[in-house]
Amino acid sequence: MTVGQVRELLDALAPPKTLPGAQVYDPERGVTYRVTLQGEAGDRSLRTVEVIPDEGVVDPSVYRVPASLLTAMTAEVVAATKGGRVTLDNRNDVARGHRPSAQELAQLIREEHTRNSIAEKFDRKVSTVDQWLRRARRELPDEFPEATRGPKSTSK
Repeated sequence: MTVGQVRELLDALAPPKTLPGAQVYDPERGVTYRVTLQGEAGDRSLRTVEVIPDEGVVDPSVYRVPASLLTAMTAEVVAATKGGRVTLDNRNDVARGHRPSAQELAQLIREEHTRNSIAEKFDRKVSTVDQWLRRARRELPDEFPEATRGPKSTSK
């Protein structure tokens, strides 16, 4: 077992963290914000904001986070509920998809998928996809085209 696999296993078994926060729904924009705060009452600031658009919402403006409004609303909820909490689950949930095998990643790269499109497909960060690709290239070096840096050249 590799160190990375041990860390993933420990993360999966760890209890979720809870932080002061609230879930705020904006029906007009069709988006839910899961907000956590840091600091003490009277001096709160945003710690995390998770943006969860309703199904079918494609308007990119929902990702323009109204930070001061969310901070104030969340602080009110935390005060009113005597310590409202939001659970931050560090485990991978089924809805996020699965970790693709090295073979799957090689196939996606051969089909000229970008790191960004792979990240979107599996609902992960690009940095996570980068780690997957590094491991997959070590595991199956002959299955991947030679890695290049910079934009692809367009030949006419």
